[in-house]
Amino acid sequence: MGKNLIPPEESLLDKFSLDESIKQKLLQYIDTIIEYKNRLNLVGEHNRREIIDNLLIPSIICTQLVDRKTVIDIGSGSGIVGITVKLVNNNVKLIINEKNLKKIAFIHEVIIKLDISDVIILPGLLENIDDNCL
Repeated sequence: MGKNLIPPEESLLDKFSLDESIKQKLLQYIDTIIEYKNRLNLVGEHNRREIIDNLLIPSIICTQLVDRKTVIDIGSGSGIVGITVKLVNNNVKLIINEKNLKKIAFIHEVIIKLDISDVIILPGLLENIDDNCL
């Protein structure tokens, strides 16, 4: 049989023009998701490769579509879309909306761990949030 030709997870990010520091933060974020995923029901994917293939890469592709100064991630869950957009495009102001307090605590920990700034977390259902917060 031939050798396994599947590239390591890190090489999957090489197809995007990302600074090495951003790649490392994205991988650190994925590792943090894996660390907490079972306790908080963060994602359905089972391993690092699945999370990168099914969640991270589509989120990186989304960053190429963002032309706004503010991004709102509604029902954020693990924050994968919003946090990825923010890491790739640091000029974006990120507003995260999530109703689950444990997931909010996780997102807050990620923001501190990865030293992400200009992020607002709005807990609760979006329809219950005052428009002035947005």
